[in-house]
Amino acid sequence: MQAETECTVIRLRALGAEAIGQLVAAEAGLPVSSSLAAAITGHTGGNPFFAKEMIRHLLEERALGQDGSGALEASLPLVAVPEGVRQVIARRCARLSDNAERVAVSASGFAGPFLFPVAAVAASLGDQAALAALDELLAAGLIRPAGTAERYEVRARPGPAGDLRHSQPLPAGPAAPASGASPGGG
Repeated sequence: MQAETECTVIRLRALGAEAIGQLVAAEAGLPVSSSLAAAITGHTGGNPFFAKEMIRHLLEERALGQDGSGALEASLPLVAVPEGVRQVIARRCARLSDNAERVAVSASGFAGPFLFPVAAVAASLGDQAALAALDELLAAGLIRPAGTAERYEVRARPGPAGDLRHSQPLPAGPAAPASGASPGGG
């Protein structure tokens, strides 16, 4: 059975380097150098979702330092950062515990927000293990609260063979999924 949903399509334009700099600075909690903002903008095509995922990845990899003014600067060339958000999220998912991965895979089967208790049962986890997995997924930014108690949204859905599907439409651009990726949700 397929639910019918009414929606409005809003076409968004790419953000410029200054706006990306503000966005990633807010995400990182520190100012960002103009060269880092420009590099992230170039690699993400100005897509804010991709830019936030990239700065999270750089922070997790400890690939950022501070320049003389205290602004964040990449301590390695950004060419060393994986191309595309799929690879960035795949690296982030690879750092998950087995229990967090099980909850993420279970949750990715929902067409929209998922009920945590249902995903925990589907993952065959007890209360303590499921709550620890939920905390891990929230901390990694792979899920977020959906507005009501025990409901969460998956930000990126793990699929077969590590394929990742986004829970929201993403514009085509330099970091779009590679050809051959199957369309649709997990």
